[in-house]
Amino acid sequence: MGQRANLVVIAGGRIELFYSHWRATTLPDEIFFGPAHAERMIRAQRSEADGAEWLDEVWAEGGVVLDHDRRLLLFWGGEDLEYDIAERRVFLALMRGPWRGWDVRWAYEGIADLADACGVPRARVLVDRADDAGPIDLAAPEDPSWVSGAVSARLDDGTIRIFPLDSHRPMIVRADAVRAAAAVGRDELHLPELPSAGTHVDLVRGTIELWYAHPAAEVGARLARHVPELRLIDHRDRFEAQLDACAGTLTFGQRGLEPILDGLRQRLLRRARDFSNVVAEATARDVAAGKDVEINPFALRDDPVDLPAADRVRVVDDAIAAWRASRA
Repeated sequence: MGQRANLVVIAGGRIELFYSHWRATTLPDEIFFGPAHAERMIRAQRSEADGAEWLDEVWAEGGVVLDHDRRLLLFWGGEDLEYDIAERRVFLALMRGPWRGWDVRWAYEGIADLADACGVPRARVLVDRADDAGPIDLAAPEDPSWVSGAVSARLDDGTIRIFPLDSHRPMIVRADAVRAAAAVGRDELHLPELPSAGTHVDLVRGTIELWYAHPAAEVGARLARHVPELRLIDHRDRFEAQLDACAGTLTFGQRGLEPILDGLRQRLLRRARDFSNVVAEATARDVAAGKDVEINPFALRDDPVDLPAADRVRVVDDAIAAWRASRA
């Protein structure tokens, strides 16, 4: 239980590693308010002297590198931002205000990107991918309400077929599977919400194009093991590439900017929550029943760093005003 994150401060060539058991899902909101507050929050977490170690890609659910030497902020995390590309784009745009003069980047490869930024070998944070899920089939979900993404394909004759699927991760599809399933593909598909991943296979060009919201490390190497017959084009979170390839036969519904802004403002104005009592509440019934309960000691500590409400309002509203002015 927890939302584990690695946090790093780099200054004067010195790299300091920290660990939080609970900050991954709230991390973007906590670093939003600029370098000074972000560093205070990071330094309040467990240092290497307190047992901080690098997490691997299985356990890491968020992370940040605050690099004063390069004026670089590299991060990922947040329950919403990890899967909602539209919201993430607005969030990153708003960060230009409180992070003026800094290079603010999303870590598309998650903990692997953070390791790169710190000169740590990727082998230290990536796990054996031998048991990776291989290519998927193109059967539609039994329940239409489960549809959350799509694989599209340009067949050998140039026609476009679309396969509705249930997936939130990069979808790997073999060329022969596309050919075999061509008859069950649709001529067109509209998804009411923006999915969090998509794939377009072009049999004429011999390519497979991926886009995805959730961090995914070494997509190219993973793909090469499973579908060596197709050349990868990695669009990261640029979902528009799949829509362009489908020429209007695939469409996604999207929220307007104002609802996104309203939601972000409400979330950013909330006080930092202390999650350390979550474990006690979750295990209270077992403890009362006399059962032995073993709890990770890291789970019993949380170190939120709050900001006065007036400061939150000022920073958030200034960021929104600056963003609106830049679009005028």
